[in-house]
Amino acid sequence: MVKWNRKNKKNKQKSDDYHDFYSGYEGESEIRVVVIRDGAKAVVVSAWEAWLNALMKVYTPPSGEFTGFALFYHTDAGWIEQWTDPNPPETLQLLRDGLSAIRDARANPDVPEMRMVVAPETLAFAQTMVDVYEQVVEHAYEVTWFWE
Repeated sequence: MVKWNRKNKKNKQKSDDYHDFYSGYEGESEIRVVVIRDGAKAVVVSAWEAWLNALMKVYTPPSGEFTGFALFYHTDAGWIEQWTDPNPPETLQLLRDGLSAIRDARANPDVPEMRMVVAPETLAFAQTMVDVYEQVVEHAYEVTWFWE
């Protein structure tokens, strides 16, 4: 089981392996997505919860029913503190669908309830998550989500 060490958060280095979508939102809910490669943390995405919420707001499951990550997200089914993704390919497809929906929503930026969805940060967060998950799936890495 992977554990998040707060010291790592404070001593983080800026690199291609650390993606910061949380700075400026300290004190708000934070999610971290940690990719494990060869038993060590290889990639960390740290994000304000609102960027994930915006992505999930526009995601519509193809089957009409939430499964996998979407089910856990919408039901808070025990992953609030930590959740290891059992099916990264399914989550990658969800992220790709969400990214596509964000791009579509950006075509109509004047709809008030879509303000967070069309924010450039939401698009950047979604694209980063797709990029990270493509590597996870390609190399069969482990990925764990943390929520604070």
